[in-house]
Amino acid sequence: MPTPLSRRRRVHAIATLVACGALVLTACGSRMTPETVSQAAGGGSSLGGSSAGSGGGDFAGGGDDGFSDVGDTAGGGGDAGGTAGGGGGAAGGGSAGSGGGGGGGGAESGGTGKNSAGGGTKAAPCDGFKNQTGITDKTITIANVSDISGPIPGLFQATQDATRAYAAFFNASNDICGRKLEVANLDSRSDTAADQAAYQKACQSAFAAVGSMSAFDSGGAKVAENCGLPDMRSSTTSKERNSCKTCLGAQTINPSVASLSGFKWFIGKNRPATQKAAFLHIRAGSVPDIQLGRRKAAESVGFKTVYEAGIDITEFNYAPFVQAMKERGVTYVDFAGAYQQATRLAQAMKQQGFKPAFTHFLQPMYTQQLIETAGKDVEDVYLTVNHAMYDNTANKEMATYLAWLQQVKPGASPTTYGVYAWSAARMFVEASIELGGKLNREALNAELRGIRNWTSNELTVPQSPGTKRTAECTSILQVKNQKFVRVAPSRGYLCNGVADVKL
Repeated sequence: MPTPLSRRRRVHAIATLVACGALVLTACGSRMTPETVSQAAGGGSSLGGSSAGSGGGDFAGGGDDGFSDVGDTAGGGGDAGGTAGGGGGAAGGGSAGSGGGGGGGGAESGGTGKNSAGGGTKAAPCDGFKNQTGITDKTITIANVSDISGPIPGLFQATQDATRAYAAFFNASNDICGRKLEVANLDSRSDTAADQAAYQKACQSAFAAVGSMSAFDSGGAKVAENCGLPDMRSSTTSKERNSCKTCLGAQTINPSVASLSGFKWFIGKNRPATQKAAFLHIRAGSVPDIQLGRRKAAESVGFKTVYEAGIDITEFNYAPFVQAMKERGVTYVDFAGAYQQATRLAQAMKQQGFKPAFTHFLQPMYTQQLIETAGKDVEDVYLTVNHAMYDNTANKEMATYLAWLQQVKPGASPTTYGVYAWSAARMFVEASIELGGKLNREALNAELRGIRNWTSNELTVPQSPGTKRTAECTSILQVKNQKFVRVAPSRGYLCNGVADVKL
């Protein structure tokens, strides 16, 4: 039987918390030639453009834990050929949409276990399967719409890489009613209008959108809903996207619902430091709303804010913001942005000798690039992270993600949004396999809305995409000696509730 939290549940289900198993990362997939990987990744998009062939409540489920080149199906930097033929279909065992099934599988795409590409999902009969938008006799085209160009080049390249990685993982030995996955990459350019235009393309030529991520994700929300496009995103962030009836995220970031777990940990560790808090954010897309919701949530458990500021995404001089915090005696700094801006903030703080009791960066800054660019300036910085650590190779799903990421894009680094894009791709695959011959946009949307307690095999904290509510659980990491180390809890996650706030 599958472990309950690794499988998705409908509204009436009861979740049981369990610990995940162990796996030592091996050279998974290394027996495949580069040509085979290229074919498995999918190529030849029909979308046009180029075709590049103490808090309590610990959860014990994790270990230590305009647009250009719209048809570039290979993703950033990788080479992809045509669609791979063959494939063994979905493996039996377990129920659909699970993110988990029986045991075994590891990082191999075949097999019947929960970590296999089909997730151990019981395949429905293919009788009556019909070709439709984005589906031919040989392929199912899924679009990934992410911020690739724009003010921060490559901002969410990792989501396209992760989606390609899962497609390669799946295509290596599986199919959905005889069809392989083909990934079509579109660029939302960190722009609302570009996101809207990209989704118009996706509506016309792709069956679904999978693993997408944009800081300006409001643009394509209404377009996706109006055409009935299933949109399984890495993360949803804006009010508009969370209101879209056909859109959901493997991770929901709802500005009106904020996790309290991290805030309760900080206040429990050093309450006086939280009485002079500063909340800063970049002015981009939904980030101001997200940080406003977080600030209100923090204040609801006892934080006191003495300074808040929005920073233009193109701003390079962070000295005035640091000076303002020093003047107010700030002892807790909370920053929402990307690692590039976090580096500028950390450098300005170091230059002015400003070292509050807590400097807290949000989850997107959990990337090796932060340490590589900021160096010792980010020493002792805290981060809240709601998925397994990248070096936790005892987590089978993380090991599989890392292995296949290297297959499709050697040298690529894992990121939070890449983790959730991988999770979204698994969600799409397992729900589609369960539907079999009944697969169409409407049926898939209905299937996805029933998903609860999704962890993609303990890769992440429990997420309930169908509810559009932010997950409560998190872990606390800290930068020590140029490495990310786990601070709390020693195992699993802190799960201390959420706050509903009015924006």
